[in-house]
Amino acid sequence: MCLPAPIVLAFLMDHFLPLSSCSRGSGDDSSQVWAVPLVTASMEPLRVHFLLPSEENRAYMLLQLYLDLIELQATGDDGCDEVLAAKIVLDDHMHRPLTVRDVIFQSDGFLPKCTRKHCEFVCLGRTARRCFACMLSCPPYQSLADDDTLKGSRLPRCANVGCENDSWLPSGGLCRLCSRHCYPRHYDMPVNKFMKQLTLWNTQHGMSFHLQFFVYV
Repeated sequence: MCLPAPIVLAFLMDHFLPLSSCSRGSGDDSSQVWAVPLVTASMEPLRVHFLLPSEENRAYMLLQLYLDLIELQATGDDGCDEVLAAKIVLDDHMHRPLTVRDVIFQSDGFLPKCTRKHCEFVCLGRTARRCFACMLSCPPYQSLADDDTLKGSRLPRCANVGCENDSWLPSGGLCRLCSRHCYPRHYDMPVNKFMKQLTLWNTQHGMSFHLQFFVYV
């Protein structure tokens, strides 16, 4: 899987060795952030090598293209300060199948958000820039309506039993995912298996289906 995460190397006995991240323990807080500070021991920003002269003042912007950056509180000799860090991928994430939940709800926080206004899902790739629902012509209702019309209002719950998502329309009914045959029972299913089922369903019902789900694989 291609993810915007750094590869950390250690220099030992005249050799560079890649370091592996730890697996998340059963008692670990799921909201805990795992990241590598992009600073030296003296809290100085790490140098970005091999930049062109025209890129010297855009190092941070270039890092954002390849890494998922956040700011963390770190303690140095001069006290506590905000430092730039890059999120890392835990081993348990790398060695389990990619699920539908991963590529829709961003359970690990690595995939970029859909660029459609008001959309909370994850885009299917850096080229597509759209999520599963938006690419199947099911954008958020908020992106189709006037902001003043929606002020102070909330969409009703999805009509599908067991689904916690908001319905797609103010009049009620199914949510954006359920309306495209992606139900809660599918969320923890491997992406490959779900896509085969969805493609088969569309074929049986005479519907065209041209969705690339594997941009990150």
